[in-house]
Amino acid sequence: MNLLEKNLSQLIKEHQKTKIIATLGPKTNDLKMITKLIRAGTNLFRLNFSHESLAHHMQNILHIRKAEKSIGYPIGIIADIQGPKIRIGELSSKTLELKPNQEVTFTLDESKEKHHIHLPHPEIFELSDPIKTIFLNDGKIKLKVIESSSSMIKTKTLIGGTIHSKCGFNIPDNILPYPSLTQKDIDHIQLILNYEVDYIALSFVQTEEDIKLARQYIKDQAKIIAKIERKAALQNLDRIIETADAIMVARGDLGVECTLEKVPALQKLIIQHAIQYAKPVIVATQMLESMIQHPTPTRAEVSDIATAVYDGADAVMLTSETAIGNYPIACVKKMCEIIYETEKDPIYFESLKIEHPTVVESTVGAITHSVHQITTEYPSRAIVCFSYSGATAFKVAKERPVVPILSITPSQKIARQLTLAYGTLSTIASEINSFEEMIVKARKILQDINFAKKGDKIIMTAGIPFGSSNGTNSIHILEI
Repeated sequence: MNLLEKNLSQLIKEHQKTKIIATLGPKTNDLKMITKLIRAGTNLFRLNFSHESLAHHMQNILHIRKAEKSIGYPIGIIADIQGPKIRIGELSSKTLELKPNQEVTFTLDESKEKHHIHLPHPEIFELSDPIKTIFLNDGKIKLKVIESSSSMIKTKTLIGGTIHSKCGFNIPDNILPYPSLTQKDIDHIQLILNYEVDYIALSFVQTEEDIKLARQYIKDQAKIIAKIERKAALQNLDRIIETADAIMVARGDLGVECTLEKVPALQKLIIQHAIQYAKPVIVATQMLESMIQHPTPTRAEVSDIATAVYDGADAVMLTSETAIGNYPIACVKKMCEIIYETEKDPIYFESLKIEHPTVVESTVGAITHSVHQITTEYPSRAIVCFSYSGATAFKVAKERPVVPILSITPSQKIARQLTLAYGTLSTIASEINSFEEMIVKARKILQDINFAKKGDKIIMTAGIPFGSSNGTNSIHILEI
């Protein structure tokens, strides 16, 4: 893919450091809408494999790649795999009203008795740790367990409401005996990897073993995003972050598992830990929910997006807003405006320093931290990273520098994966074999795109000798 130089120049001059992810759905499932979403400011697209057919998703991948080619710069694709779902069985009526203080019994076998609900998951009844609390219907209904056996769980309703057949069943205080991948998920992954997908997002992650299992099927063909949505994942947070390639703060499920009032603090915690490990972190769920039906957001939604930016997230994600909403393009544009205004706030970068103290844990970490320090104390136009794997750019992005990061890589795949990295733009160039060639190529690229003028200082970093596995070990200041 040849990068359109004028587009890259415009992106560097105007780009926001926090990236935008848009979920495709019925309202955006065509080439024209995908192209409009990119032009509005979308950096990556999410394909939700919990909905729509495989054929539909495969067609969308082709649309994205066609739009990417016409736009002229890399666009990332995230395949969000469904994972296991725990649901109740069929009800005898269309709906069932559960009132406060009412007894409700979950049974392994189907029962005709009133307020007996079939739960077709024998492993739930066999859990060694006692179940204390059950949530139904996305956490709207809460029940307290008062008695249980190998075939029955008797509860009392604490918060009532209406349920329907196959509605969701959550027990947040228990580690469940399910891997994060079902056979259906494995089949989907094996098909997806034949296409140009950059990230695979895993639901139902509880421990780092879930990431290792997925890695057996994915290998190095795509990077893995661990969705933090279960209370059990929080107990293993650092090990999950260390094992995964990126993290998603899945606030919808977290709100069910941990109660809504805890989600803001958990969001900050997860972002901070992800940054320490130099792993991209996404904030998701209901960011512009009101814009599904209305052309403008609420003040609370604007503040919510700004908070994620102040927290230091690499990306913010739109879900239903762009999948089924009436104003998908307006949503992306509004998110761009909010990010822009937040990032130009004088206290923005100061708050990042306070929130994310740097921990230097390796030679590469020391180099990238030094690059950041140079740009804060020495007038610089940009940071240029030469990288075969993208690792250098992710490490530089960890530091949250003020100036743009331009990653030059010979790999189209790496360029697309770097669309998720904070403040990073990528261009593809042929392999570099010497330090001198690196300088010549960087100078040419920057001048060709009319980004750097005479006298500008560019901070460059790379691994020498080129093509080795030594990692990043050099810094060079280039004056144009």
